[in-house]
Amino acid sequence: MLRVCKSQLTSLSLFPQDKYERVLAKVNQLKEERDELRTKVDAQRDELTKLNAKLREQERELSKTNDRFQLLQVDYQSTHKEKEKLTVELQRLQSLTCSIEEVKRENQELCRRLSQQETSPQDDVKVQYQGVTRQLQETQAKLASEKEETRKARRQAEVFQSELEDAKKQLKKVSEMCNQEKSINGKYEMQVKEMSGLMANKDILIEDNEKRVMLWTLEKNELVRENEKLRGEIEKLRVVYTSLGDLGTPAAASESMYLQHDDIGAPVRETSANQNPQRHQENIYETLDSIRPPQEEEPVLVCRHCQESFPGITENELEQHEQSHRVCPFCTMICDHMEQSVFEDHVYGHEL
Repeated sequence: MLRVCKSQLTSLSLFPQDKYERVLAKVNQLKEERDELRTKVDAQRDELTKLNAKLREQERELSKTNDRFQLLQVDYQSTHKEKEKLTVELQRLQSLTCSIEEVKRENQELCRRLSQQETSPQDDVKVQYQGVTRQLQETQAKLASEKEETRKARRQAEVFQSELEDAKKQLKKVSEMCNQEKSINGKYEMQVKEMSGLMANKDILIEDNEKRVMLWTLEKNELVRENEKLRGEIEKLRVVYTSLGDLGTPAAASESMYLQHDDIGAPVRETSANQNPQRHQENIYETLDSIRPPQEEEPVLVCRHCQESFPGITENELEQHEQSHRVCPFCTMICDHMEQSVFEDHVYGHEL
């Protein structure tokens, strides 16, 4: 019976120690996870700072491109106006060419008439002919120069048009890059917020676990004190039992019973002087049975996601409850309140 009591006391002293060690390991693991999360948050903050600097640089480049685009638009408008002027001048020259051709026809007609009219003075006709010819040559030279200027203006307008198209394409690319940078920054900011929330949750869990560790430490100390007290009582019972084995007379037996009453402090029935040692041994066993520790209670199952305790359920029911949670596979965050699309965005955000 004494061996049974010792084994039970040893199991009582070892059980809180294992539980305490598991809790300490869990607390250390949570602290390591918190440090890792802080490192990740710092790295993402640095990357976010770099992306913000890059975004500002892209915005400056976008403003420069916009300025250049506006300048090109102004140049294009001025070129277009000049082109319109040249077109008007070209039309005027074309009309002048038509008039020159008409003058040529008139000149030919005059020559034909002069050949027919012998009485008319030839000197006046020659002077008039030379003047018309000179005017025709000047008009042709002017027309050629105007055509050359028109071709140059057209080529310049085509160059400006191509530069304008290139500027539009470059502006579109810069706008797309800015939008991508903004979306990436938004995702990183969301991840930083989620990491901050996770770190806050981890801190709360660590504080709760530290409180539990303190409570379990106090319970352990109380159990150790109770264990020492029980060992002392067992030693007292052993001494009483030894003294009862040595004493053989009824008077000595009654005296040992009074000693047992004084040492243990438990109520003992009055015994007569003619009781034998076997009756005393039965009383000792009853006293030992009365100081046995209570049986261990049935363990309460706890959900590993929401930390909710469920007494009186089976392992299968607990597994069904845990599977009903919507948990992120990367950060183990409970996302029951999120919609499916928001939950998918959260999960895909870890892969970036």
